[in-house]
Amino acid sequence: MRKLLFILALGILPALTFAQGAGGQIKRPVKKTTTTTKPHTSKKNTSAPPKSESKPSAPSFISSEKALDEFFPIYGITIGETTFDEAKRLGADVRDGSTGGKYATVKHYALFGEFTLSRLPRGIIDHVSFDNPNGNNYWDFPPLWKSKGFDWDNSYDKWYNLFKTLGFDIEVTKSPRTTVYKGVDTLEAEFYARTSDGLLVFRVDFRWHGEKGCKTSSPGTLDSIRCDRN
Repeated sequence: MRKLLFILALGILPALTFAQGAGGQIKRPVKKTTTTTKPHTSKKNTSAPPKSESKPSAPSFISSEKALDEFFPIYGITIGETTFDEAKRLGADVRDGSTGGKYATVKHYALFGEFTLSRLPRGIIDHVSFDNPNGNNYWDFPPLWKSKGFDWDNSYDKWYNLFKTLGFDIEVTKSPRTTVYKGVDTLEAEFYARTSDGLLVFRVDFRWHGEKGCKTSSPGTLDSIRCDRN
């Protein structure tokens, strides 16, 4: 009987030894747990993208070609194109200038000239100028220019705004100020009105005695106006 128990004990002991740990406790099988991680999804930005500030576009000025079409010919003459010989055939009084070049007068007041330093070929009329007629309607602007708003009774403000409206680039070379001319308070000012390429330029000069006032809003202060074809 004892022998039988001893044999049984020998069969059970290895199983118990295999199942015990170092501290003599039976290790229980550990159940593995798996964790699943959800993929990270970024939230969509539903807000509108910031608006980019748009820079103001540069003003578009009138071209010299368009300006020539709008202001010429006057009395058959186009500056930068018509020669003095052609002007003479049209009835202009052509004479040599005292400082070189030539000039041609039409209707006693439209003074066409040739600037001695002009880049145009010699013999071609390159500018025209008008002086204040001092109330004499016979010396008025030509009808084509009057249709554009040219009027000797315009104020400085009206002239400035007129050229702006016509699309010219304005450069003030003499800021308006009050001066004394022939003992009378007078508005003195000057600005240039240029085409986009600078080939056609109006010089607008205010120095006429201020019979009607000497402010920029006073009428009739224009002394002379000249148009050059460079």
